[in-house]
Amino acid sequence: LKTPLLFKIDSACQVTKIGFQPKTPPAAVLEHQMALMMSQLVVRKNETAWTVSETDTLGRYKAAYRRRDRDVTRNKSEYVAVKRPNPRLKMTARIEKGTSSGRLKDNGRWYQRVNVTDHVIVSATAGTFADVETTIDIDAVAPPKDHPFFSMALDLGAYRFVDAHEVAQSKRKRFAGQGIPGLGQRDFKSVMTEFGALLNSGDNGLREKALKLLVQYLRLDPTHVAELMDSLRDGRFPTHAQSAAFLALELAGGTAVHTALRAAMDDPALSRVNRLRAVTAYADSRDATDGFLQELVKIESRAAGAGDGDMQRSTHLALGTLGGNDSLSKEARAEVRDLLTKRLEQASDVTDITTSLAALSNQGDGRSADVVKPYLDSEHPAVRNAAYGALQQMEQLPPTEEMLDDLVTETSPGVQKRIAESLGKNRDDLGESNIEKAIAMMLDPRTQNEVILVGLIDLLGPVSAQNGQARQALVSLFRRTRNVTIIQRIGRYVPAQELQ
Repeated sequence: LKTPLLFKIDSACQVTKIGFQPKTPPAAVLEHQMALMMSQLVVRKNETAWTVSETDTLGRYKAAYRRRDRDVTRNKSEYVAVKRPNPRLKMTARIEKGTSSGRLKDNGRWYQRVNVTDHVIVSATAGTFADVETTIDIDAVAPPKDHPFFSMALDLGAYRFVDAHEVAQSKRKRFAGQGIPGLGQRDFKSVMTEFGALLNSGDNGLREKALKLLVQYLRLDPTHVAELMDSLRDGRFPTHAQSAAFLALELAGGTAVHTALRAAMDDPALSRVNRLRAVTAYADSRDATDGFLQELVKIESRAAGAGDGDMQRSTHLALGTLGGNDSLSKEARAEVRDLLTKRLEQASDVTDITTSLAALSNQGDGRSADVVKPYLDSEHPAVRNAAYGALQQMEQLPPTEEMLDDLVTETSPGVQKRIAESLGKNRDDLGESNIEKAIAMMLDPRTQNEVILVGLIDLLGPVSAQNGQARQALVSLFRRTRNVTIIQRIGRYVPAQELQ
């Protein structure tokens, strides 16, 4: 640490505020936050074992705690939600190892020692996005007198304190750090050649480098944006890099980008796919303004009048993306929510209903959940599937008991799979009765298909460390099945020595 890291904790040793000087580089702030959130071990008075849902810089995960006197251990079981750099990017995180231990100080206010070992694999549609192994060891020691912090007088007024979960770099500030040396002296062709080559490598680290290159180049001069759009029109821009180019545009932001994307939606010289990409990039722009709402409504209305169903649907979905864009004011996001809710209520055919549900899913506002829930009972599988997807994105799923019933009675394999996936993300109300019901289902001959069993495993797995019946049910299933998927799934939650 080159500057002191300040943080505030509550009586449960949970980090509530993180303090940093305004001049601290964003990357350093993010690194401090990651270390703090990973090493945070929350305690409960008078409890020796408990299961919780916690959040770090990657997303929300389930964890099982044990405490014996001053010693606390935590085992992370799985991520139930992953923060995405781009809302359109589907990402999952698999915990290969997630163990932490700490010894509380005598006064119980924080820890004398914390040790963390993490191994997480993050996957996107195209494959592995990141494979990260982390080890953190913290020991409370008396600082040596020659340490620069030993005699430092802290001016708390010079620090900015924010909520612990609000420190991470937002899309607005992404790639806003130190500029790439010499980039301003390069021409468009050399930048595009390097951009395409980095993307073509298939390395996600180099993909991030490619995005930084193009984003910073676009921000240097408005004419660079015009050059990019011209190369997309005349076919000079590599096909494999065009999707990433629109992501770079939304991350670059600025008036020149807004104007270019707005014009691209109606530009016949651009391919149809790129016109639709322009709609999404416009809605997801890092510095979108409230005025974007009316612009998208106009585009959608014009597309409807021209009978352009693809553009009309893309714009409808983009309205949901815009509604979830934190660059908009609260009033504008509420206006989007009201508009999308009204659209859903007015929708009559399956296509319109599923599009409206997908748009609400893109916004992810839990206040729309009550409007979505009735569609879980639709006679059309596509509608039920879309409704479950929206509620999952809003983190407003039905009670576990209802989902267990739906898992058995659902006739569509696709919807059944969606319910099974949702089960593992909905454990806040997992009481003894639901645990017993899930165990009974696991033993029932009528529910012995892979989809149902995987859902039940993900429901019971995180509590199996504290619940002997759940653990025994998983061990019993492991020993009687030959299904590789089920065997591997159980292995996530039960140590190998107990499965032999």
